[in-house]
Amino acid sequence: MEFGNFLSVSTLSGHQKETAADHSCIFAGLVSTYNEVGLSFCGEGKWRNANGPLAAKRIKLYYNYFPELANLSLDTHSICSIHYNQIVINNQFYEHLVGSVQESQTSNFDTVEDNPRINITDSMNQLGSIQQFLELVRQENYQKSQLITELNGQIELMQQYIDEQQNEIEELKNKLQRAYNNMAEVF
Repeated sequence: MEFGNFLSVSTLSGHQKETAADHSCIFAGLVSTYNEVGLSFCGEGKWRNANGPLAAKRIKLYYNYFPELANLSLDTHSICSIHYNQIVINNQFYEHLVGSVQESQTSNFDTVEDNPRINITDSMNQLGSIQQFLELVRQENYQKSQLITELNGQIELMQQYIDEQQNEIEELKNKLQRAYNNMAEVF
Protein backbone atom coordinates (compact mmCIF):
# COMPACT_ATOMS: atom_id res chain seq x y z
CA MET A 1 0.00 0.00 0.00
CA GLU A 2 1.42 3.36 -0.97
CA PHE A 3 1.34 6.13 1.63
CA GLY A 4 0.03 8.69 -0.89
CA ASN A 5 -2.94 6.47 -1.74
CA PHE A 6 -3.74 6.04 1.92
CA LEU A 7 -3.83 9.80 2.47
CA SER A 8 -6.05 10.44 -0.53
CA VAL A 9 -8.58 7.95 0.79
CA SER A 10 -8.69 9.48 4.26
CA THR A 11 -8.83 13.18 3.33
CA LEU A 12 -11.93 15.10 2.33
CA SER A 13 -12.10 15.92 -1.40
CA GLY A 14 -9.56 18.73 -1.08
CA HIS A 15 -11.94 21.17 0.62
CA GLN A 16 -11.04 22.51 4.02
CA LYS A 17 -13.88 21.64 6.37
CA GLU A 18 -15.26 24.45 8.52
CA THR A 19 -14.97 23.90 12.23
CA ALA A 20 -17.55 24.74 14.86
CA ALA A 21 -15.32 27.56 16.11
CA ASP A 22 -15.77 29.29 12.72
CA HIS A 23 -19.42 30.03 13.61
CA SER A 24 -20.96 32.10 16.39
CA CYS A 25 -22.71 30.46 19.31
CA ILE A 26 -26.43 30.11 18.63
CA PHE A 27 -27.18 31.54 22.09
CA ALA A 28 -24.82 34.56 21.84
CA GLY A 29 -27.55 36.95 20.67
CA LEU A 30 -30.05 35.70 23.25
CA VAL A 31 -27.97 36.14 26.40
CA SER A 32 -28.78 39.83 26.90
CA THR A 33 -32.51 39.10 26.70
CA TYR A 34 -32.58 35.88 28.72
CA ASN A 35 -29.74 36.33 31.19
CA GLU A 36 -32.27 37.17 33.90
CA VAL A 37 -33.85 33.72 33.60
CA GLY A 38 -30.43 32.08 33.92
CA LEU A 39 -29.03 31.81 30.39
CA SER A 40 -25.24 32.01 30.83
CA PHE A 41 -22.85 34.19 28.86
CA CYS A 42 -20.77 32.51 26.15
CA GLY A 43 -17.39 31.16 27.18
CA GLU A 44 -14.12 29.78 25.93
CA GLY A 45 -13.38 26.12 25.39
CA LYS A 46 -14.48 23.50 22.90
CA TRP A 47 -17.03 24.59 20.31
CA ARG A 48 -19.46 22.12 18.81
CA ASN A 49 -21.77 22.22 15.83
CA ALA A 50 -25.30 23.25 16.77
CA ASN A 51 -26.67 20.83 14.17
CA GLY A 52 -25.13 17.75 15.83
CA PRO A 53 -27.81 15.15 16.67
CA LEU A 54 -27.72 15.58 20.44
CA ALA A 55 -27.30 19.36 20.41
CA ALA A 56 -30.05 19.85 17.81
CA LYS A 57 -32.61 17.81 19.75
CA ARG A 58 -31.81 19.57 23.01
CA ILE A 59 -31.83 23.05 21.44
CA LYS A 60 -35.27 22.40 19.94
CA LEU A 61 -36.62 21.84 23.46
CA TYR A 62 -35.93 25.53 24.15
CA TYR A 63 -37.94 26.93 21.22
CA ASN A 64 -40.98 27.50 23.48
CA TYR A 65 -38.86 29.39 26.01
CA PHE A 66 -36.69 31.37 23.57
CA PRO A 67 -38.90 32.00 20.49
CA GLU A 68 -36.08 33.79 18.60
CA LEU A 69 -34.09 30.56 18.73
CA ALA A 70 -36.49 28.87 16.30
CA ASN A 71 -35.55 31.44 13.63
CA LEU A 72 -31.82 30.66 13.83
CA SER A 73 -30.28 28.02 11.59
CA LEU A 74 -28.56 25.18 13.38
CA ASP A 75 -26.40 24.64 10.29
CA THR A 76 -24.83 28.11 10.44
CA HIS A 77 -24.25 28.31 14.17
CA SER A 78 -22.18 26.50 16.74
CA ILE A 79 -22.56 26.11 20.48
CA CYS A 80 -19.89 27.20 22.95
CA SER A 81 -18.78 24.94 25.80
CA ILE A 82 -20.71 26.96 28.41
CA HIS A 83 -24.00 26.61 26.55
CA TYR A 84 -23.27 23.01 25.54
CA ASN A 85 -22.99 22.13 29.21
CA GLN A 86 -25.96 24.29 30.24
CA ILE A 87 -28.33 23.35 27.40
CA VAL A 88 -27.24 19.94 26.07
CA ILE A 89 -25.54 18.07 28.91
CA ASN A 90 -27.14 19.45 32.06
CA ASN A 91 -30.91 19.29 32.47
CA GLN A 92 -31.14 21.72 35.41
CA PHE A 93 -31.63 24.88 33.34
CA TYR A 94 -34.39 23.24 31.30
CA GLU A 95 -36.09 22.05 34.48
CA HIS A 96 -35.75 25.59 35.86
CA LEU A 97 -37.51 27.01 32.80
CA VAL A 98 -40.22 24.35 32.89
CA GLY A 99 -40.69 24.95 36.61
CA SER A 100 -40.92 28.73 36.10
CA VAL A 101 -43.61 28.33 33.46
CA GLN A 102 -45.52 25.81 35.55
CA GLU A 103 -45.18 28.02 38.62
CA SER A 104 -46.65 30.99 36.77
CA GLN A 105 -49.48 28.81 35.47
CA THR A 106 -50.22 27.26 38.86
CA SER A 107 -50.25 30.62 40.64
CA ASN A 108 -53.54 31.28 38.87
CA PHE A 109 -55.12 28.16 40.37
CA ASP A 110 -55.33 27.72 44.12
CA THR A 111 -56.25 24.04 43.91
CA VAL A 112 -53.51 22.87 41.54
CA GLU A 113 -51.14 21.85 44.36
CA ASP A 114 -53.86 19.69 45.83
CA ASN A 115 -54.44 17.85 42.56
CA PRO A 116 -52.20 14.74 42.44
CA ARG A 117 -53.11 14.06 38.78
CA ILE A 118 -51.25 17.20 37.70
CA ASN A 119 -48.16 16.16 39.69
CA ILE A 120 -48.24 12.71 38.05
CA THR A 121 -48.56 14.31 34.62
CA ASP A 122 -45.58 16.56 35.34
CA SER A 123 -43.56 13.57 36.51
CA MET A 124 -44.50 11.60 33.40
CA ASN A 125 -43.50 14.53 31.18
CA GLN A 126 -40.16 14.78 32.96
CA LEU A 127 -39.67 11.02 32.63
CA GLY A 128 -40.40 11.25 28.91
CA SER A 129 -37.87 14.06 28.53
CA ILE A 130 -35.26 12.07 30.44
CA GLN A 131 -35.90 9.00 28.29
CA GLN A 132 -35.52 11.07 25.11
CA PHE A 133 -32.29 12.56 26.41
CA LEU A 134 -30.98 9.11 27.35
CA GLU A 135 -31.77 7.79 23.88
CA LEU A 136 -29.93 10.71 22.31
CA VAL A 137 -26.90 10.02 24.49
CA ARG A 138 -27.01 6.34 23.50
CA GLN A 139 -27.12 7.28 19.82
CA GLU A 140 -24.21 9.67 20.21
CA ASN A 141 -22.18 7.03 22.07
CA TYR A 142 -22.89 4.51 19.30
CA GLN A 143 -21.74 7.00 16.65
CA LYS A 144 -18.58 7.74 18.61
CA SER A 145 -17.90 4.00 19.01
CA GLN A 146 -18.22 3.56 15.25
CA LEU A 147 -15.81 6.45 14.67
CA ILE A 148 -13.31 4.97 17.13
CA THR A 149 -13.51 1.61 15.35
CA GLU A 150 -12.91 3.31 12.00
CA LEU A 151 -9.97 5.30 13.36
CA ASN A 152 -8.46 2.16 14.90
CA GLY A 153 -8.65 0.54 11.46
CA GLN A 154 -6.83 3.49 9.94
CA ILE A 155 -4.19 3.29 12.68
CA GLU A 156 -3.65 -0.39 11.88
CA LEU A 157 -3.23 0.43 8.18
CA MET A 158 -0.74 3.15 9.02
CA GLN A 159 1.19 0.77 11.30
CA GLN A 160 1.34 -1.81 8.49
CA TYR A 161 2.61 0.87 6.13
CA ILE A 162 5.27 1.94 8.64
CA ASP A 163 6.35 -1.68 9.17
CA GLU A 164 6.63 -2.19 5.40
CA GLN A 165 8.69 0.99 5.07
CA GLN A 166 10.99 -0.09 7.92
CA ASN A 167 11.52 -3.47 6.23
CA GLU A 168 12.26 -1.76 2.94
CA ILE A 169 14.72 0.61 4.62
CA GLU A 170 16.46 -2.34 6.29
CA GLU A 171 16.66 -4.16 2.96
CA LEU A 172 18.10 -1.07 1.26
CA LYS A 173 20.66 -0.69 4.07
CA ASN A 174 21.76 -4.28 3.52
CA LYS A 175 22.07 -3.73 -0.25
CA LEU A 176 24.04 -0.56 0.34
CA GLN A 177 26.35 -2.35 2.78
CA ARG A 178 26.90 -5.20 0.27
CA ALA A 179 27.65 -2.67 -2.48
CA TYR A 180 30.05 -0.86 -0.17
CA ASN A 181 31.76 -4.15 0.71
CA ASN A 182 32.03 -5.08 -2.98
CA MET A 183 33.54 -1.68 -3.74
CA ALA A 184 36.03 -2.14 -0.90
CA GLU A 185 37.09 -5.54 -2.32
CA VAL A 186 37.62 -4.02 -5.76
CA PHE A 187 40.01 -1.37 -4.42
